Amino acid sequence: MSFPDRVDTRHARHGLAKGVPMGPQRRPFSPEFKADAVALVRSSGRSVSAIARELGIGASNLRYRLKEDEADRRTADPDRFATETAESAENR
Repeated sequence: MSFPDRVDTRHARHGLAKGVPMGPQRRPFSPEFKADAVALVRSSGRSVSAIARELGIGASNLRYRLKEDEADRRTADPDRFATETAESAENR
């Protein structure tokens, strides 16, 4: 008699029906929420972690949005982005 190498028994151990998602699902955030969160980080001077905590989202999610926004701004208008980056560095 042959047995499979591995059998998924998570549904049985956790009392879930097979095919039922385990754990929390991703929450969808509107484009406006994402833009507002990024603007809040850029304008407030507070830490990403503090703002993420206030908004009820993960800090890594907010950092990802910041990087995404930076890439979008860099490709949309490279000259303006370079100027903003230089001004930001002077203000630190």
